Amino acid sequence: MSIHRPKRASSRKESATARGAGASGPPKPPKWKEAVGEQPDGAFASYATASTFEKDALVAHNKFGKGIVLEVDGNKIQILFEEGIRKLLHGTPS
Repeated sequence: MSIHRPKRASSRKESATARGAGASGPPKPPKWKEAVGEQPDGAFASYATASTFEKDALVAHNKFGKGIVLEVDGNKIQILFEEGIRKLLHGTPS
């Protein structure tokens, strides 16, 4: 014997979002192409752990390519690269 259950009009996840449950999350990062893609090569500083960077600084990394600093937290920075966000060190002697 099986129980027939009616389909929901919307899923639980959608209804929780509609009530504002997920609205207080962190802001979305900018799109890489809009923030970094059109910048000239001379605008980027080479990444090195000994260098220090500020929020919105443009960075060129040997492995990850061009990026923009999204967040600075002590000696760690979050950089948006084309392939995604990476957390790297800065301001530490080599």
